Amino acid sequence: MNIGSYILTNLVNGILGIILLILGYKLFDISTPKFKFVEMFKKDKITNGSIIVGSFIIGLAIIIGLAAN
Repeated sequence: MNIGSYILTNLVNGILGIILLILGYKLFDISTPKFKFVEMFKKDKITNGSIIVGSFIIGLAIIIGLAAN
């Protein structure tokens, strides 16, 4: 395998991972209408909303990363 195809494969996997991460977050946001994340961010700058969204994104990124290998 030459270096060009290796770089292209990694680039495609990275873009696909980012797209899956965004889609996963949107699905999470739609499936939990009880949580109003925008209101949480305006009300409490770092507390509730940031912890929930950050934890979800880290977990989803780990799952996508493991699935890519």
